[in-house]
Amino acid sequence: LSEAAVAKAKAEKKKQEKFLKRLATEYVIMGKECEKEGMKEAAITNYKKALTLYPSHPEAKRRLKHLNE
Repeated sequence: LSEAAVAKAKAEKKKQEKFLKRLATEYVIMGKECEKEGMKEAAITNYKKALTLYPSHPEAKRRLKHLNE
């Protein structure tokens, strides 16, 4: 692969990660809403989905840990 192709692939990967992080954040927001409504299982499902999309999402990890205590 040429240097340009490698740079393009890295840029595309970074763009995809940014998109997945944004999408994961939406699941975190839904999880928080579920928590407010007392829907613990739905909240857990949303946080797990967020972590599937973006495994290092700190808030999803923290809230899921809190709900599993």
